[in-house]
Amino acid sequence: MKKSNLLIGIKERLINSIKNWKILRLTALLLLVSSFQAFAEGPVSENESLQQQTVSGRVVDASTGEPMPGVNIQVRGTTVGTLTDIDGRYTLAVPDPNAVMVFSFIGYDSQEIPLGGRRELDLRMVASVLSLDEVVVIGYGTQKRRDVSGSVSSVSEDVISSRPVARLDQALAGSVAGLDIRMSNSQPGSGSTILLRGKRSFQASNDPLLIVDGMPFYGDLNDISPSNVQSVDVLKDASSTAIYGSRGANGVIIITTKRGQISKPTFVWDSYAGPELKFGRIPLADAQEYAQWAREAYRTMGGYPNQGTPDPEWDAIIFDPIELATIQSGGPGPDYLEELTQNGFQQRHQLSVTGGSEAVKYNFSGNYFNQEGIVPEDIFNRITLATNIDVNISRRVTSGISFQLGQTVETRKTAREAGWGGAYQRAVNATPLGRLKTPEGEDEYVLMSDALEYNPLTDYIWDCYRYKNTTWNALLNAYADIKILPSLTYRITAGSTIRNNKMQEFAGFLSLSRHKGAPTADKVDGNNTYLIYESILTFNKTFNDAHSLTLTAVHGIQSFNAETSEIHVMDIPYETSLYHNLGSANTITG
Repeated sequence: MKKSNLLIGIKERLINSIKNWKILRLTALLLLVSSFQAFAEGPVSENESLQQQTVSGRVVDASTGEPMPGVNIQVRGTTVGTLTDIDGRYTLAVPDPNAVMVFSFIGYDSQEIPLGGRRELDLRMVASVLSLDEVVVIGYGTQKRRDVSGSVSSVSEDVISSRPVARLDQALAGSVAGLDIRMSNSQPGSGSTILLRGKRSFQASNDPLLIVDGMPFYGDLNDISPSNVQSVDVLKDASSTAIYGSRGANGVIIITTKRGQISKPTFVWDSYAGPELKFGRIPLADAQEYAQWAREAYRTMGGYPNQGTPDPEWDAIIFDPIELATIQSGGPGPDYLEELTQNGFQQRHQLSVTGGSEAVKYNFSGNYFNQEGIVPEDIFNRITLATNIDVNISRRVTSGISFQLGQTVETRKTAREAGWGGAYQRAVNATPLGRLKTPEGEDEYVLMSDALEYNPLTDYIWDCYRYKNTTWNALLNAYADIKILPSLTYRITAGSTIRNNKMQEFAGFLSLSRHKGAPTADKVDGNNTYLIYESILTFNKTFNDAHSLTLTAVHGIQSFNAETSEIHVMDIPYETSLYHNLGSANTITG
């Protein structure tokens, strides 16, 4: 009996030891996971995680009561923050119910509000008094903001340079109330639609007038590097029409580039680089879901048995062998988007030299920008050289020159989505019942036996498509200011914008654009020249330190010349020539 009790005691101790060892291992594992989390996210106290709460509210203008979109809201001392939406509303998860909320917006006083445990916090923001003395560009001159009767919004250099974007309009997005900027697509170098306070015409252009350094600019915003911009002023209402006539009917965007300052030569190197990550996925049906929808489609027409489980005999009738093999495998089928897309990359580097004296001020800069999108080999490059020089010839005469040279190059190895020729759109619309490779491991040209759908990766596998669009641009503005009297000045300006564009495209026999049709090639050359001359006479006088009078007379001449030549051919005898030997083609189509 004692021996039995002894064995039972030893057994219980052994079980308890095993349990304790399991608990010890589990505790160590939890501590290890916690340490990795702390390494990745930083130390988070128990109180902090328990006290986190959500705060919401609305921000309006104190003087008008109108909602304020784009207000920056941040928890003081942290990186937690958000922006108000178009209705001025916001929602933010704060780590501490007693945190201090910081509200800021350009042209308004920043406010710091203790939360005090509240879950709702509304705010009325007050315009900054100092901002009323800010000098803004209004067209043929400048004014203090307090003297401007129309609606003018300004975006500073700090806002523009803080955003890693390819185009200036992308940097303005969300910074100006009433300015609606819609990207045509997310591909590198793609343009955008700019609307100021909505559309004004159903058929005519709704684009606002662009003014660069006081001169109308009819080029593309891709020609201007955001790094070279000092400020942007936006004229929104009828005052823009009063200044620029019908050209300003859709609003005016005035761009001022960086100029020299009185200082010793200052060299500035500005550089950034980073990935463009794929965000989210398009919710597409997998192979099994797609097959079930196909069965339901046949069932509604009376062509499939009305039963709860698939019928193998009917599946063999409505699906071809490749589709049937994919269904019977039980898997989700090929993920075309995952096979096609990648994480993109962009980089920007700029070297600038600025300085000057009372006699001469200068600013020189060189900028390089490169962006590759999530579709492989979809690349945009831009190189820009800019020079601004201002010279005080005498006490009464000042002159200056602005000169910018630039080149942009867009290249890609698959067509974009027009005409179903692009790999991305075909990857979205392709059936998940197809296959990318044969049982022997070779690449498939078509996804199914009926050859109605093509492999979305075709252009890359057989390297049978090329596109290149190169643009050279030169922008030259020169001015002279003459002070005739203390209150009377005369300004003469002359400018020219020259744009040369060359588009080249080749689609081979196997390409998604031709799908075993005769190879085609296209070339389009365009030359645009803008010439502008303006004379401005301005009278500006202040009476009794309280009243000011400004009179402006303007005379201007503009000319525009455009030349375009293009050729389209088919049935090129050897595809290796791409678009370089169009004369060898057997057919000229245009």
